Amino acid sequence: MTDRDQDTARNLEQIRVYMDALLRGDHAAMERLVAPSLAHDFNRDTMTVDVAGANPASMQRSAVGADLQIHDLFGSGDKVVVRFSYVVSGKDVPNARPGTKARVTGITIARFAEGKIVEVWHEQNILSLLFGMGLTVSRAV
Repeated sequence: MTDRDQDTARNLEQIRVYMDALLRGDHAAMERLVAPSLAHDFNRDTMTVDVAGANPASMQRSAVGADLQIHDLFGSGDKVVVRFSYVVSGKDVPNARPGTKARVTGITIARFAEGKIVEVWHEQNILSLLFGMGLTVSRAV
C-alpha cells in the first residue's frame, strides 16, 4: 500500500468520525479532527466554527444525535466525499408538528492535510426537513 493509499484510508475513517461528531455536537472529537484554520461552507451561511465549544450554536446548528447513515463514501488522496442521511425528530425542531420525523439527506466534501480536515463543504436538503416537520416556507418579498 502506497503512502497516498494509506492517507486516503485514514481520511475515509476520519470523515466517518467527523460526521458522527458533527451530528452529536461532540466538540472534543471535532477539535481532534479539524485544523485550526478550517475553511468551511455550511450551506453558505455566515456562522463561525468554534470547535473548542465556546459557542456551541456555531457548530452546524445543533446536535441532533440521530441515526447517521453513510450511503456512499469515496476518497482519493486528500479529498473525501460522503453522501449521508440522518433522521430528525420534530421534538428537536421549534414549531414542528408533534410526533413528526424527517430524514435529511446531504453531501459533504472534505480536504485533509497532515491528518486534519482543512476544508469542508456541506449541502443538505433542509427543505425536505421543513416539509417533513409540517412547516411551510414563505417567499421573501
